Amino acid sequence: MVTRGCPQHCDFCYKDAFFQGGRGFYTQRVDDALAEIDRLPGRHLYFLDDRLLGDRRFGQSLFAGMRGMRRLFQGAATVDSILRGDLIERAAEAGLRRIFVGFETLNPGNLASSNKRQNLGLDYKAVTDRLHSLGVMINGSFVFGMDDDDQDVFSRTVDWAIGHGITTATFHIQTPYPGDSIVCAHA
Repeated sequence: MVTRGCPQHCDFCYKDAFFQGGRGFYTQRVDDALAEIDRLPGRHLYFLDDRLLGDRRFGQSLFAGMRGMRRLFQGAATVDSILRGDLIERAAEAGLRRIFVGFETLNPGNLASSNKRQNLGLDYKAVTDRLHSLGVMINGSFVFGMDDDDQDVFSRTVDWAIGHGITTATFHIQTPYPGDSIVCAHA
């Protein structure tokens, strides 16, 4: 991990339940992160960060420092961070080969009601097209059980993922964590 935290407060996320709603986002010093990466054995890395592309300046410096290290890595990013600027290209040039992306739902109503506003109005197809053009495999994350889901949500979501070349996917059932205040409108 070279970053910690997330400033978003998506209702279905574990972060608020486990970290008491902190909005902080922290990065390691770039030199320290690069030294740690250099010490790690093997060629493959998995960044466990929730938002590897969460700080543009840090990401630019990290990926510039990783170029030439001949590392292949995977991490996680948000839809909006993939579409914004050229940081995803810099990551791919540094060795990014797979990325976990929180699409969560194809339903804008679900995005709004679950406080996943950073995905609202964004083109998921543009995300998959951009990542495919860079040779980056996609692990799409989807959440089922939101208020506006209907009986077709499973097949519709799987069909969309297959149709857009999602390499692997994780399908989650919305589950309240201790301390959550999720209220189902259909109850």
